[in-house]
Amino acid sequence: MKKAKEMIVAQGNVEGLKVGAKAPGFKLPDGEGKKRSLSKLLKKGPVVLVFYRGEWCPFCNLQLRALEDVHEDIKKLGAELIAIAPQKEEYAASQKESNKLSYPLLSDTKGKTMRDYNLLYKVPAPLKNIYKNKYGIDLDRYNGEGRWELPVTATYIIGTDGTIKAGVVDLDYTKRMEPADILKVLKGISADKE
Repeated sequence: MKKAKEMIVAQGNVEGLKVGAKAPGFKLPDGEGKKRSLSKLLKKGPVVLVFYRGEWCPFCNLQLRALEDVHEDIKKLGAELIAIAPQKEEYAASQKESNKLSYPLLSDTKGKTMRDYNLLYKVPAPLKNIYKNKYGIDLDRYNGEGRWELPVTATYIIGTDGTIKAGVVDLDYTKRMEPADILKVLKGISADKE
């Protein structure tokens, strides 16, 4: 795993965008095929944008369920919550249903949005072998033939001006932005408006 991490870092451009950067726009389908665009979401308020690995990742499912627990609080603070993975729409739909999520899970099957946010990497061969042979995870099935690419897990809070106000990006997929920290940032954004 350590060697695979070094190989991922060596690919470059996996450090994510920094606070203060302009968030790249996107228009991606959710599990029902409905297109969601960042520009439309930002017209309603700030956006909590989560990049995760996919339905097969237990840490991602834990994070998504923890976010569901604070989704109403996020909405009360005037913000929208969305999550993006490289998986096909059918997996976004089944993941949303199985985890009982009320917010959209978007599919970035071409990897363009994840690339725009400097998060996308190719899964190194040693890690690919571990995923396939040890854990039975076949990204060809989830992401599409030959799409052995994943995002570095990240959470961004984007202000209505399209600027990244806060975020956590970590190559260690077990480290995520805590829901309490997301709410704290959103409360600060709300206070700044008053």
